Amino acid sequence: MMRTIYSLDENRLFSGGVKEIGPKEGVPRGWIVADAPPPEGAAQWAGRAWRVLSAAELDRFGPYQDLASARGAMLGFINALTAQITAQYPAAEVSAWPAKAEAARAVVAMTARQDQRNMIQAEADLLGESLGDQAAAIVAKAQTFEAIVAQVSGLRQAVDAALVAAETSADRAAVLASAQAQAADLAAAFGLAV
Repeated sequence: MMRTIYSLDENRLFSGGVKEIGPKEGVPRGWIVADAPPPEGAAQWAGRAWRVLSAAELDRFGPYQDLASARGAMLGFINALTAQITAQYPAAEVSAWPAKAEAARAVVAMTARQDQRNMIQAEADLLGESLGDQAAAIVAKAQTFEAIVAQVSGLRQAVDAALVAAETSADRAAVLASAQAQAADLAAAFGLAV
């Protein structure tokens, strides 16, 4: 007589697999011999019978059981996006970008202090560029990076607000899936990848 077996995930939740095995076949790991699980709701094998889980009980098995884990995931893909730019440079250089952009803008506007002119001139000399050309190149790069940072910051704040409002792990997962799609669009607009 054939036996019907059902698959379980690591939390002993019915994972959708159903098959029949012969009477002498062993039950594979992650499967059980049992009556059919209830047709509605999430069913967990309780050792002798299926137990239908409430939404709150099921939520504890989700990937983002709390706000902190969802925020961590969000920061992971956002940091990966911006790292495509910043990882190409030494940390000290990246930390100097705001001052360098300010100096370059002042050179372009012809309002630079001597220290700002010296900063841009030193770089221009090493590259064989004029002060004005080097300042213009720095300003162009700064504008692109600032546009990316503004978009990423806006995305992060919007996603964080949605994560705070999310009530379940499934809700948080949906927010993050949508955010990753938005991040992919943003990355593509700037020639980056997610």
